[in-house]
Amino acid sequence: MSLRVFIVDGSVELQQALRDSLDDLQLACCVGSATTQEQARQWLQANPQGWDVLLVEPELRPGNGLALLALCRDRAPGQSLLVLTHHATDAMRQYCLSQGADAVFDKSSQLVGLFSQLAQLKQARVASR
Repeated sequence: MSLRVFIVDGSVELQQALRDSLDDLQLACCVGSATTQEQARQWLQANPQGWDVLLVEPELRPGNGLALLALCRDRAPGQSLLVLTHHATDAMRQYCLSQGADAVFDKSSQLVGLFSQLAQLKQARVASR
């Protein structure tokens, strides 16, 4: 069973690269994506059970991906919030984790860690069935 990932990032090119990688590695299927906070909010509210992993960039134009963490604070068990950013400072990590994120990854240096986390989530999902 594949993880269902919803990607929120202002770069359509990065969204496509992530989709391709998730597909190539057979880690997950992308159930949707958004480039703005409002697009993501609308999709998440319409599909509260339609995702397993929310992969979000904090810096969106317009909007703020961090606001989505609060929106998903009361998510269903088994749903994970992962932050992918170019600004994975200690302060950003602490803030995101305090707002309900499960992990924070740096776009430029921690993609392998992101994919490893997704592999673990997929394995846990298969084991729980």
